[in-house]
Amino acid sequence: MALANSTWEQHWRALLGISAETAQGVVAAGAILVILFGVIIPAVGVVSYLFRKLGADLQARVGPNQAGAAGFLQGLADLLKLLQKQKMKSEVTSAESQREGSFWYFGHTLVLYSSLAVLPLGSVFLFVNTDMSAFLPFIAALAAVLATLFSGVARGGVASFLGVFRVSAQAVAGAVPALFALLCAGLGAGGFRWEAMAKAQGFYPWSWRVFVNPFELLAFLVFFASGMVLLSIPPFSSAHPSSDLRGGVLSGVFGRRFAWLSFSRTYALFLWSLISVVMFLGAWNLPGFLDGAPERERWVFVLELIVVLSKTVSLMLLAGWIERASPRLRTDHVTDLVWWVFMPAALVALIGTALWERLWGGP
Repeated sequence: MALANSTWEQHWRALLGISAETAQGVVAAGAILVILFGVIIPAVGVVSYLFRKLGADLQARVGPNQAGAAGFLQGLADLLKLLQKQKMKSEVTSAESQREGSFWYFGHTLVLYSSLAVLPLGSVFLFVNTDMSAFLPFIAALAAVLATLFSGVARGGVASFLGVFRVSAQAVAGAVPALFALLCAGLGAGGFRWEAMAKAQGFYPWSWRVFVNPFELLAFLVFFASGMVLLSIPPFSSAHPSSDLRGGVLSGVFGRRFAWLSFSRTYALFLWSLISVVMFLGAWNLPGFLDGAPERERWVFVLELIVVLSKTVSLMLLAGWIERASPRLRTDHVTDLVWWVFMPAALVALIGTALWERLWGGP
């Protein structure tokens, strides 16, 4: 797997003040750390705050509106409360608990950090730009589900073990139509490289893939909705709580682990929204008069980051509104919806996209 090109390396060396003799891997590691602490964590924090504000407005809750300036301190208060919660002494000293904790932290941390190197945050952020680029975050999302399954099995309880089957069924159901929708994006762009998908679109909405090809609009809707099913984003999250199974795969998860789960789930939604934006909603493209900026000045890359993040956050807020305005569906209802609605729609989108590109031209 090759890195995109030397452009990102030159800009990051200048930004980080690293000499030309330093190994490329060191530059990449420093860039990823900057992205994690300078982009991802602040973005997830802002989205979490906006989710709380949205929920407060829809549900008439007081805390997110009055705790601190504009409710800013409510999230911090909840985080401190979760960090203080501890397990009972008998649970802490048990071997099963230690094994379960190892699976939990290792799995989610592995997924979180593995996808950072392939995030399409702009032309200078493309560390990996291969023919498999669009599939790598998809694989990371499946790995997140796998980590949850490992965590459920490691607990050894009946409730968590049965909950694993529900999560598996829902994850498989969401992954299949999402894969077909991803193929639609590749057909429309002429490849699965992030750069190819971005160049196939423009800055203005009428040049986005969802408006250029009507079948890709259908593919976008299927892809985003199937991603919510795959990642168990509400209202498609009934497989995780499983009240009839005493918590299911998440039984016994609270305190610091619940805080980490919340962060991971928000990041997973951020990841899925980001790749949806790049594939269907114009990516990081800027107006045409900025394309000729001398040597693509540093502020141009900042504008690219702002453009793609603003679209991503808007899409996440749409998902948050759907979450709070829709009733939570049962697992069997979710799988029926996917196989009887999303899957046929994905097949129609794939065939229609292929015919559209064949008859009316494409990359």
